Amino acid sequence: MAIGQVAHFPAGTCQLELLKIVEDSRCPKGVDCFWEGRIVVEIGLGQNDERRSSTIAMQGEKAVPAFIECGGDKLRLLAVFPYPEGDQKIVPEVYRVRFVVE
Repeated sequence: MAIGQVAHFPAGTCQLELLKIVEDSRCPKGVDCFWEGRIVVEIGLGQNDERRSSTIAMQGEKAVPAFIECGGDKLRLLAVFPYPEGDQKIVPEVYRVRFVVE
C-alpha cells in the first residue's frame, strides 16, 4: 500500500487507509548501528460509520503491537519498503507497506 491508499478487508466489514510514516529509524544498509531501529506507520481504520486511527510499528522483523483488530479480522504489519541505505532520505511518496489480514 502507498500513503493515502485505501483497502477493504476480505469480509468487507473494515477498511484500511495508510495515513503516514510517523518514524523511520531503521539502521540503514551498510551502516554499523548500536540499535536496529524501527518504523512506525499510522493507519486509519473504518468500520460501519466509525473511524479511528492507530499506529503499528516494526522493530527488526517483529511488529509491535503484533496485530490490530477491526471488524473481527486481525491486521498485521508484514513489511515496509524501501529499506534505508546509507544517508539517503526516503521521501514519503516512495514508501510501500505490506499488511496481512488474518
